[in-house]
Amino acid sequence: MLVPLRRVGAAETAASSTLAAAWYGVAVLLAAYTLAFIDRTILSLLVEPLKRTFAISDSQFSLLHGLAFAVFYTTLGIPIARWADQGSRQRIVACGIVLWSAMTAACGFAQSYLQLFLARVGVGSGEAALSPASYSMIHDWFPRERLGRALSTYSTGVCLGGGLALLIGGAAVQWVMTSTTHTLPVFGPVPSLRLVFLTVGLPGVLLALLVLMTVGEPRRQHGRAGGRSSGRVSGASAADFRRFVTVNRATLGYHFVGFSLNGLMLMAYLAWAPTLYVRKFGHSASQAALPLGLALLVCGTAGMISGGALADRFTRRGRPDSFILAALVGSLGLIPSALAAALAPGPGSTTAAFCAFFFFVSFSIGLGPASLQVLAPTTLRAQVSALYICFLNILATAVGPTAVAVCTDYLFRRPSAIDMSMAMVAVAVCPLSAVMFALCRKPFARAVCRASDNPPHSLRAAAAIAA
Repeated sequence: MLVPLRRVGAAETAASSTLAAAWYGVAVLLAAYTLAFIDRTILSLLVEPLKRTFAISDSQFSLLHGLAFAVFYTTLGIPIARWADQGSRQRIVACGIVLWSAMTAACGFAQSYLQLFLARVGVGSGEAALSPASYSMIHDWFPRERLGRALSTYSTGVCLGGGLALLIGGAAVQWVMTSTTHTLPVFGPVPSLRLVFLTVGLPGVLLALLVLMTVGEPRRQHGRAGGRSSGRVSGASAADFRRFVTVNRATLGYHFVGFSLNGLMLMAYLAWAPTLYVRKFGHSASQAALPLGLALLVCGTAGMISGGALADRFTRRGRPDSFILAALVGSLGLIPSALAAALAPGPGSTTAAFCAFFFFVSFSIGLGPASLQVLAPTTLRAQVSALYICFLNILATAVGPTAVAVCTDYLFRRPSAIDMSMAMVAVAVCPLSAVMFALCRKPFARAVCRASDNPPHSLRAAAAIAA
């Protein structure tokens, strides 16, 4: 017997089309985030060429990788986010892409350490525009029960960009080591090191055009009512922002520290993992890049998607602490895997440990911003995200790579002790991150209850957690 086909109504067709457009927007923003992370982390494979070219130490290199990038990335984040809470987020993203791409290319033209430092400051300035606006757009594209997976998918740009930076950078370093100049049609003779930065920087201009031409500005969702408004809204005042932070200070404090410490581990290990293989096992940078790049691409992406899926599962069960609970799961797995990655005796066991490390350290990357989207009202969402990114980068990007370098240069006083330096940072940071997530669960649940559309249901869930 034939079963009659169900007629699809106009509302279902429109909903399906809207969801497809939302996922397309996530894909384009993911491409932007991937390119941003390539531009941000390409330096990790250029340690030795840059040290040789500019006559710098490990600590000076770590400032290029961390502090220089974080200077304006943190200070410009909140003003740009306030603009994003009121204006066109699509245009903000496009302008940011053009700026950081141009400054990445400018790194190749630096003639001194100071010029290279300032160019890296410019890279951070451009990238400050991307994530707060992207988080806000994604929130307005998706319902709450899909938000964890959507934001975790966007956040896989960390793993995709970091992994591709290692793979592309490995080939680039080999290129730098084997030849000195290349002749280009427009630029003429170009030093190989300069060509690396031009290659990873210039494609951003095309991506910015794609954002402007194909990604629509979503209609903003109102916080509690669940309704929508046009793309441009009147923003909240500075007093509103301070009031929100004050009321939620316990939640935000534990949240910011926990996720930032997790980010510190990622940035510290990303900056020095290739050098670990070079100094501990005698590998070349290109040899180290292949296993690390593949591990980050595959295992890091799997960890990030798994973290978002677990958080969405907890959300469907009615747990208001779903994002924090999923992050706690990842942080517990990070403790042994980080130590194993630093101290494993051979290259094979080290690669296996890095696979586990990248899985668990990536587990919570998308959960940090996703959890803030369910707490903050519409007119503060990008600003709260920017405050989080500011705190994250002060600890993670500025401190992470430098903490390992300082241990190597001033505590152990020998480059071969890079493994002990990484392990020392892991011992200090990983358990504290897990403690912060454990302490965050109850205040986060109470904060979600205050902002919920259905307080009785959320309060019952919060009571279950307290019990």
